[in-house]
Amino acid sequence: TSQKIELLFASPLLRTKQTARIIGRQLDLLVSFSPSLKDYRRSKSHEGLNSSQYTNLPDYLLWKERAVIDESFSLSDGESNSGFNERVTEFASFLDKSFDHKKIAIITHEGVVLQLIRYWIDKPIDREKVNNANIYKVIPETKKLELL
Repeated sequence: TSQKIELLFASPLLRTKQTARIIGRQLDLLVSFSPSLKDYRRSKSHEGLNSSQYTNLPDYLLWKERAVIDESFSLSDGESNSGFNERVTEFASFLDKSFDHKKIAIITHEGVVLQLIRYWIDKPIDREKVNNANIYKVIPETKKLELL
């Protein structure tokens, strides 16, 4: 079977858009941007900040305390862990139903990649095994994951 990528999906956030457009030009593919591939949004007030800038904010401390015991907890301007997982899982299911057996590349964020891998290999995976800027090959039929 050919390993040529047939479809390219990406998060519409700036850094992934830039990367996806470069890859799309190299592969001569159009990029489909999907809001379902956006990074987890804990709080709008944390956007654009690095972790050292928001980890002492009162709303972050509240989120950190509550979200670990309640997957449905969210800050007023953010999303819950369960909402995030559902959003990403629905996208993965859409790909399965719409593009079965197609070679698909996805340019997205660490948390989204982690949830997509969990969906396709159907077992837990540690966050430490998934890093930004890595390239993974997922083979859903065999539930295999390879770091390329």
